[in-house]
Amino acid sequence: MNGLKYSPKMQTFLYSMLSGILTAYAFLEGRAWFLCFFSLIPLFLVFLQNNKVELKKLQPIAIFSYSLFYYGLVLYWLYHLSSAMPFDGTTPVFLLSLAILIIVLQTGLGYIFPYFLFDIYVLVRHGIS
Repeated sequence: MNGLKYSPKMQTFLYSMLSGILTAYAFLEGRAWFLCFFSLIPLFLVFLQNNKVELKKLQPIAIFSYSLFYYGLVLYWLYHLSSAMPFDGTTPVFLLSLAILIIVLQTGLGYIFPYFLFDIYVLVRHGIS
């Protein structure tokens, strides 16, 4: 990056975004199938370069941004099916946008929620300080 210094949160977001875009492009473009073998490397770099305390804080950002860009791009083709749906106007676009939002939130929050439950367990078990 030629001397540009990014914060760990920004690096996590950028690497996860790059990984999500490359993975989605591997599925969307038939000639880019080979990207599926290399597209997860930036995401793995996020998990390997950080220590465990910092990784616990950055993992939700990584998973959320990866799922946002991956599912957002892969499910974009559903917008092109709006003419085949039995609805008219903006209803298909709204329903598909809602589906993408639910998938992204479920994926992102699915990794945050267990940490939250474990923290509550530790506080209850060892007392709140």
